[in-house]
Amino acid sequence: MATLLQDKYEARKAEVNARFEQLRANEEELNRIFAKIYNMEGEVPIEVEDKYVSVARIFDTADEIPESYKGNKYVRTKRDEVTSLISYAVGCMFGRYSLDVDGLVLADQGATVDDYLAKMPDPDHVTFMPDSDNVLPITDDEYFDDDIVRYFIDFVRTVYGEETLEQNLAFIAEAIGGKGTSREVIRAYFLKDFFKDHCQTYKKRPIYWLFDSGKRTASSALFTCIAISPTCWLASAPTMCMSSRSAIARRSAMPTMPLPVPSAASACAWISASKSSTTSSKRPLATRRSCITWQTR
Repeated sequence: MATLLQDKYEARKAEVNARFEQLRANEEELNRIFAKIYNMEGEVPIEVEDKYVSVARIFDTADEIPESYKGNKYVRTKRDEVTSLISYAVGCMFGRYSLDVDGLVLADQGATVDDYLAKMPDPDHVTFMPDSDNVLPITDDEYFDDDIVRYFIDFVRTVYGEETLEQNLAFIAEAIGGKGTSREVIRAYFLKDFFKDHCQTYKKRPIYWLFDSGKRTASSALFTCIAISPTCWLASAPTMCMSSRSAIARRSAMPTMPLPVPSAASACAWISASKSSTTSSKRPLATRRSCITWQTR
């Protein structure tokens, strides 16, 4: 059955904001009770300020947030809700989550797609399969079969239906902001902001790794690796950029990479070459490319 994300968002906002007001009412009632018990009625404040209510409150935009809420770390916007959905979708792409079971699915190092299937109620009919090689390319166009934007669009189609796909993509694009078509806005988000938001969510301790070629010219093939977790199966590799070490993918899914890794550039080039030889007949242009991989696989 087709579903509009706009309707889901409005329903969630109403539920969350009702919970916010209920908690405020509960806290104020407790204040009245204790003020009466200790004979302090009229001497202590009963009302709870907006910024001290410790559950989420959703506004459509940051501009709509009243001054009285400033300082409340639980305030969220429509963009926050949509980027949380994107983060969950990426988790499903990596097999960390599943549309078929609740909670974490794959959360241990070395897990494979076979381990994922073993946890499914019906392994022969999985609603949304995770990526097989554990590396999702993020490019300026769709060059690979497991291109992250293509994968995300498949996720939206699977969850919310084909009939409302374009409306839902437009809603997502409007929420995250940007210029161009809905697909162009979503691709720009993955290229520029997804990993930044991911690091912020996980307090600079990301569970995904990003390999990024940075800005390139037609004659340049340099890749750089950024914000890589130090705990990985290539822990014996030499220190790379930003004094971190590199991981590329789970061993069981891709060809073995020679060790030690001499540079971040070779690590990223290896990923690009491996995927280009197996998943695409379309050759990427000399533009920025990056990919993400999940640390526990």
